[in-house]
Amino acid sequence: MFQWLAKWTEQWSGWISDSDLERSLRAHLSGRGYYGDSAKFLAFRLVAIQRPGWLQVFSYCVETRVARGEHSAEPQADRELVKLFGLVRQDERYRRCDIEIFRNASERYALYNRWTEDLIRLRSPNL
Repeated sequence: MFQWLAKWTEQWSGWISDSDLERSLRAHLSGRGYYGDSAKFLAFRLVAIQRPGWLQVFSYCVETRVARGEHSAEPQADRELVKLFGLVRQDERYRRCDIEIFRNASERYALYNRWTEDLIRLRSPNL
């Protein structure tokens, strides 16, 4: 019983519950030169909101591989996992979704401060 529960938990741990947003994130990763379809979401969290809730900012962390061409000078590079940090700003009033990814968390934190300046933030966003 425990093994089944552990396997089920592992299978759904990277699930984002909003399939449209997840597809957008994966497409964005693919467009930036990563394997978006096989990316594993390590964390995805609502970190700020503007009343009445139309504007939301999410923080995420993803593990994926860099997509390389067939004739790449570094054939082993596409097997190496990279950890990426990102933010999503979604405004449902205008059906707008801005997605950004970074190689380090400090760049994400700087954008977080700009994007959430006048929003209701989590006390401890733990970005």
